[in-house]
Amino acid sequence: MNAADHIVECLANEGVRRIFGYPGIGNQSLLDSIYKRPDIEFVLVRHEQVAALIADVYARITGFPSVCTATYGGGATNLVNGIAQAYQEMSPVIALAGERPPSKEPDKAQRDIHQASIFRPITKLAVSITDPAQVAGTIRQAFHIASTDPVGPVYIGLPTDVATIEIPTKQLALTSQRPENQGSSLWPEALRPADVMRKISGLMPSDAVVTVDVGDIMIYTSRFLEKKDREFIRTGRFYSMGFGLTAAMAAKMARPDSEVYCITGDGGLAMVVHDLETAVRENLKVIVIVFNNSCLSMIRRRQVANYEGNIIGVDLCDNDFAKIAQGFCAAGQRITSLDELKEGMENARRSHLPYVLDVVVEWDESL
Repeated sequence: MNAADHIVECLANEGVRRIFGYPGIGNQSLLDSIYKRPDIEFVLVRHEQVAALIADVYARITGFPSVCTATYGGGATNLVNGIAQAYQEMSPVIALAGERPPSKEPDKAQRDIHQASIFRPITKLAVSITDPAQVAGTIRQAFHIASTDPVGPVYIGLPTDVATIEIPTKQLALTSQRPENQGSSLWPEALRPADVMRKISGLMPSDAVVTVDVGDIMIYTSRFLEKKDREFIRTGRFYSMGFGLTAAMAAKMARPDSEVYCITGDGGLAMVVHDLETAVRENLKVIVIVFNNSCLSMIRRRQVANYEGNIIGVDLCDNDFAKIAQGFCAAGQRITSLDELKEGMENARRSHLPYVLDVVVEWDESL
């Protein structure tokens, strides 16, 4: 049993039956441990803020501490708004976030973000588990403090290097059912992401400004687009989902005469899709190309490769972002072939509105 397994076992022993959250590399071990517990349901939301807000209200209604989880960096800080509300409303919420191990390089260590310090002013307790032996005591303490007057939230950070450490605890008899039909067979009519990127590269003007969201999109873009002499804007080490659209809007305001393209995934776009209305209102003609495979592809692939195919919290509905864009008074077109992509790019460049190309792609297990 590793530290993440032990945390989930302790949560189950405390009576937790639902955990609200969003997956990422930083909390992936924790999600895999949840997968192994048939008595705990993981509720996937589309933004970490929503996870914390739901946990707040759920705790208020049930009168029992509720749990939300996020990855490190932007995932953890996205919890802040909901945890601050829980603090104001005296709601017993346990926030479990992944944390990066301390940087070993001095220049990077100076920029390390101490997540517990961010949460300390808006929680009754904010701690990081640095030793697996701390798990049981920390969870008991968290539930006690969260439930004791004045009731309020608690933050627990779990560094990724600690999460996987094996501890001398009796192994649970865990059961798991591996989902059927894993892999690209779920998307039989979809395009290959690499083919889409190559096509985009040939259609996009050489002087375009390109903003890039996080996840697999960063990898595909670096392989197939960044070889061209274009300006690329991407996030650094913080990896905030939704960066692509927001960066594109900023780029268009700063450089109104440039063609601005946002390359994003369906997970990232869903977090900020409401701000298409802002782009319309501010007359920001950005072209958004969303790779839509109805899943959080990077995390799904890591679950297949590193967690015995235990798929949890990554599969999404088939959202039609072209129709969503139209609902926000922008323009949009769903793309299911490379010919349609060429036509769509031409339509987007002619349009006077923000334009969303919703490209249906397969999930690539081999990236």
